[in-house]
Amino acid sequence: MYESPIELFNVEDYSKQIDEQIEKAVYEVVTKIGINVNREELIKALEYDRNQYEKGYADGKKNSIEWHPYPKEKPDSERDCLITTHLGMGKYGVQAGWLGESGWYSEDELYYDDEVTAWAELPSPYVEGETFEYCGENDVTATEEIFNFTKDDSVIITEITEGAEDGTN
Repeated sequence: MYESPIELFNVEDYSKQIDEQIEKAVYEVVTKIGINVNREELIKALEYDRNQYEKGYADGKKNSIEWHPYPKEKPDSERDCLITTHLGMGKYGVQAGWLGESGWYSEDELYYDDEVTAWAELPSPYVEGETFEYCGENDVTATEEIFNFTKDDSVIITEITEGAEDGTN
């Protein structure tokens, strides 16, 4: 039987050693270029930055919409979700809907499988006065528009660049 020359390991088992090596390397580089720094304070700053990155990533992921390409991935039947529909002429719509026995349904329309390109879990509902940080810029309240979409009745329409017609953008 063939044995691979590469051994996979659990990174978490080595994460402390990896962090220590990174901290040592950063300290050596900083002192080599002539910056006088307290090693313990530098390590505290590196740990703080690492924790801030992880917190920011988790916060951003919490408020993100993860699109699932359809029909490759399907939601549970009769479950409300967001759907991306191909409207033609390079335009796509986003609205709430669910997958039923005959196709996709929205509040007032039936969509066939070839019209739906992706689906996503419904986001958390609006909470009065809740604010979101958007790309590190000014805070945006939930009542302000974050994305540049045009509304057409109950459908939100946006243009998709050519070649990106899977609805996952």
